[in-house]
Amino acid sequence: MRRQDRVVPAERAREILEVGEYAVLALVDVDGEPYGVPLSYAVEGDRAFFHGTTETSHKLDAIRANPRASLTVVMNTEVHGAQYSTAFDSVIAFGPIRPAHDDTEKRMGLMALLGKYSSMVPPERAMRYLEAQLDRTSVIVMDLERVTGKHHA
Repeated sequence: MRRQDRVVPAERAREILEVGEYAVLALVDVDGEPYGVPLSYAVEGDRAFFHGTTETSHKLDAIRANPRASLTVVMNTEVHGAQYSTAFDSVIAFGPIRPAHDDTEKRMGLMALLGKYSSMVPPERAMRYLEAQLDRTSVIVMDLERVTGKHHA
């Protein structure tokens, strides 16, 4: 990173990654074109989880064509127009991406997503929802190999 004064420690980068509201997943599609898709996500250990359709999609086709990806999270933004600047916290994570290996990993990913975005739902209700969605939802897993963070006040 060019601006070393803006680098955040690894622990803070990880925190930004875990609490961010949404992210942009960057892939290369089957035609070699860049493809960035905003999505919700959850982090569990050294993996990020995403969900989507089980049918053919641009995202799934791109993942099958090229398993390398990056995930960008930006939060706490505040435009300082008079200073020609913007305050922010951001993270970029890098690593391979793939469909979940099996139903156990799918459940883990869906539970992580439900825990992040639907924590107010009673656990029994969340489990019923998860089981009902299992066959018609794909879960994508990104192994987090490297995470970098940046902060500007």
